[in-house]
Amino acid sequence: MSGYLRLTYVSRSVAPLGRERLANLLQTSETHNAVLGITGVLCAGRNHFMQTLEGIEEHVITLYARILRDERHRDCALLDIGLVDTPMFERWSMGFVDGDALDPRLLDHMLELRTPSQRRDRTAALMQAFLERLRNPSQSMS
Repeated sequence: MSGYLRLTYVSRSVAPLGRERLANLLQTSETHNAVLGITGVLCAGRNHFMQTLEGIEEHVITLYARILRDERHRDCALLDIGLVDTPMFERWSMGFVDGDALDPRLLDHMLELRTPSQRRDRTAALMQAFLERLRNPSQSMS
């Protein structure tokens, strides 16, 4: 389907990411995203977020603008944005990858995205790794 927008950003949490806080955030995101037809994935670890949102362009931009105003995180950096024919995370209104359970090198890789060099290629590789994790949650990621 043409006209879908995929947007990926990384940010830093202003408070520790406890399980309850994360569960509430995911539940709210899943409900809100389902209403808007937005799909995506959230990876949280080491008090950082990396999130990909996909959906109708206007809905994704509106949601991202709201995310930028959200005081629960700061240092938001847009990593990638573009139109896609097929959503990568169409089965998940908000898939979740526990960054603290990932191979530390993969999480380091995610956090390095805060610098501009090679952002697009690294972002694409991480999104593919997150998709594999969602499809095979018991499989080790390295």
